[in-house]
Amino acid sequence: MGGSLFRGSVTALCSLGLFDVIRPLLPEDTRALLDAPPASPWIPRRHCDRIFQAVSDVRGPAGVRALVLTMSRETVGPILLPVIKTVFAVMSPSPVSFFRRLDVITRPQLKGSTFKYEAAGAKEGFVSVTQDCVVDALGWFAWDCAFEFMFELCRVSGTVHGMPAVDGKSCRFWVHWT
Repeated sequence: MGGSLFRGSVTALCSLGLFDVIRPLLPEDTRALLDAPPASPWIPRRHCDRIFQAVSDVRGPAGVRALVLTMSRETVGPILLPVIKTVFAVMSPSPVSFFRRLDVITRPQLKGSTFKYEAAGAKEGFVSVTQDCVVDALGWFAWDCAFEFMFELCRVSGTVHGMPAVDGKSCRFWVHWT
């Protein structure tokens, strides 16, 4: 994952009052990164997975959703906003425009991720996400939350339902908006 994405998770943990709550639950190497987030462009995904798990342990799925949405709104969103605005300048600011260009939009923050959008109607479809590593259920749930943020950017209401594959390396999300 991108280093700025990890640093955004630290900022969001502080905003939500979770930093000191989850810190003791994390392995030493992840605590060290929380205490001094590196300027490194890439951080191993396991650290974010551990943070999601710790937040889930203390606040459940609602806590993970709050963390991802706070990260998206306050830190990650502003970093990716120039790319998103460029996409929306060329195409209409719609979920379809966003979903069809996820590879370009997420490139600054993610490595080893590929995306494919298949329309199932005018305002619904499937987003297939494939990772180069196994992603646990909370990691896929975080994508649900990230896609909710995308709906906010497009100023539409929407729902997301992920269906992870057995191998843990891919997930198909049904997306629908009004």
